[in-house]
Amino acid sequence: PFNAAVSTILWLTRRGKKIAMDWDDLWGDGYGLYLGSFINKILKAQETWLPKIIHPEFMTTASHELYNRSLKIGLPMERVHILINGCDPKKISAHSRSDARHNLSFDSESTYVISIGNTYSEKSFNQMLQAFRLALSKNSKIKLLLLGDFSKFGTLGKIIENIKTENSDLFAKSIITPGLVSLKTMNMYLDASDFAILPMEDTPIDHARFPIRFGDYLSASKLIISNAVGEIARILNEEKIGLVSSPEDAQAFAQNILKAAEHMKTDNNFLFKMQQIQTKYSWKTLSIKLDTLYNKSLGTQYDETVEIKRAA
Repeated sequence: PFNAAVSTILWLTRRGKKIAMDWDDLWGDGYGLYLGSFINKILKAQETWLPKIIHPEFMTTASHELYNRSLKIGLPMERVHILINGCDPKKISAHSRSDARHNLSFDSESTYVISIGNTYSEKSFNQMLQAFRLALSKNSKIKLLLLGDFSKFGTLGKIIENIKTENSDLFAKSIITPGLVSLKTMNMYLDASDFAILPMEDTPIDHARFPIRFGDYLSASKLIISNAVGEIARILNEEKIGLVSSPEDAQAFAQNILKAAEHMKTDNNFLFKMQQIQTKYSWKTLSIKLDTLYNKSLGTQYDETVEIKRAA
């Protein structure tokens, strides 16, 4: 938001100080659309004219979408760098799946699919539920874990409430909503689950953002089901650690849920693969890249290869 930080940045720029910027979400014509037209115009202006005025030493972006937008507003290519959100496997608890399920009173026969947080659009949330309903019709042992306080985010809480109150069938009983939980309990749910689900919508917001929950799923070595949108789809496809489908195709989304349920029963090498991916996308590895950018902007010699070996 446009606040005192902007005037401080401008003051530092006038005094010849070097500025580094990070573009992590799309606000102008993105989240700003939910805040009213006046606020959206301010946010859009800030995202476009501020970098032009201060000429940052470098700009980091959370996605290729924001990278391309940075080039369009005139920043030199050599000063713009993609720096996604990372993972930290050490922060995820190490309960065995059986122990975690015992602690949560889960049965050992069901397949548990987890989705954490409440930053869904209503459309992507409904599509996830529709896909789950379709998958459940083929496999009645699937359970959907929805962690988060949905009552504070748009109409999502009402959607869940209607499902629970108006349906007494298998669909309603197969959706588990613990609400807002502690980090320790969240990790327990992650340990108990078989794979994760991360719905994305074909909108500028989802093409631009990089959901922080992706790092939690990666840290917990979970295969991820998502949509063919933005950075999440790119990584899942490149690293082969998930399945993606069109954001408009609930049937394909459901098929991927069913495929994942079977895949996790037979792929004995998945955990080993995930350990390698975790190192590549760890916060430590990404912080080395950021430190390299800082040192280069300061004209400091820096041996990046040594630090990457340390991170490994």
